[in-house]
Amino acid sequence: MRPREVQWDLPDDRGAVCKGREIVRAVLREWGLDELIDDAETIVSELYTNALRHGVAPYTLSLRVAGRCLGGEVTDHGPLFVPPQLPADDDQEHGRGLRIVAAYSTGWGVDPAEVGKVVWFTKCW
Repeated sequence: MRPREVQWDLPDDRGAVCKGREIVRAVLREWGLDELIDDAETIVSELYTNALRHGVAPYTLSLRVAGRCLGGEVTDHGPLFVPPQLPADDDQEHGRGLRIVAAYSTGWGVDPAEVGKVVWFTKCW
């Protein structure tokens, strides 16, 4: 049985957010967690986009399963910074990412890393 913990380096390219989604889809299918794919893709997409917008390369994505929870992390080498969650209008293009993460996850947070920060989430079933 393959390990239920994986990590990838992510490109420093805003056009590559779809790569993060592809990784999530492939891994969760392999792990038999198809019911989590849509939510996990959305969460990772938002966290990766925030890392690209507010962080500093290099970026990594980690996924793991512990018990009945999927855990994930997006790390970058930028300063520990959480963009403020300002009210977002319905037609606003930016400012909803962390609200989306909160809505789709069981929990999430930001922690300092040895260099930079780790933005993590859990999605339990």
